[in-house]
Amino acid sequence: MFDDLKKVWNTYGKNEPYWSVLTDNKYLPSSIKNNYDNFYETGIYDIKYFENILQKYNYTLKDKIILDFGCGVGRLTKACLNYSSNVYGIDISEEHLKIAKKNIKLAKFYKVVNENTLPQLDNKPEIIISFITLQHNNPKLIKKFLINLLKLLQENGVALIQIPYKIDSKLINSIDKMQMHALPINDVKKITKGCNCIILDEIDSSVGGKDILSKLYVIKK
Repeated sequence: MFDDLKKVWNTYGKNEPYWSVLTDNKYLPSSIKNNYDNFYETGIYDIKYFENILQKYNYTLKDKIILDFGCGVGRLTKACLNYSSNVYGIDISEEHLKIAKKNIKLAKFYKVVNENTLPQLDNKPEIIISFITLQHNNPKLIKKFLINLLKLLQENGVALIQIPYKIDSKLINSIDKMQMHALPINDVKKITKGCNCIILDEIDSSVGGKDILSKLYVIKK
């Protein structure tokens, strides 16, 4: 299961690295040269949005240790460097990480090597961000990654984690395609409680149109 997922995303990373992060045709290999700056600018807007959410709860990205889980080619990782010099990116795909390392010199990048543990970082993150990532894992893996992320989070840290809770069955594709999956809200709440964390907010997050109902969870440890 994990190895199949890794194979799929390494293939995307080799053939369509930017498009596989944001599925817009202007980020296909034939178009990315003219849209490269725009691609990374989208990350700036998303991170500003997350910073505004954090400030509602008297938190900030500024000068914090930040982890971007499912970083891909570093779209959000790069934007986080506008707030902090301590930024990590983690991904399952070596091919995506090669590009991230080439494009973004000031962040540190790590590969997920198995489904049960996360890479050992220099410091535990105070802020974790995972956006349009966990939805590409089946529910079993979503649960494992969510548990491990919350365990990794520093005490009094905050995680911003987007997970669909309802999805049209036609989007759940075969293993050779980009899968889409959901995890019920009650499962997220159960895992959060089991990790001694609390959900500060559940924000509707429309990242896939009407066929995907999703939440951005703001979770405090």
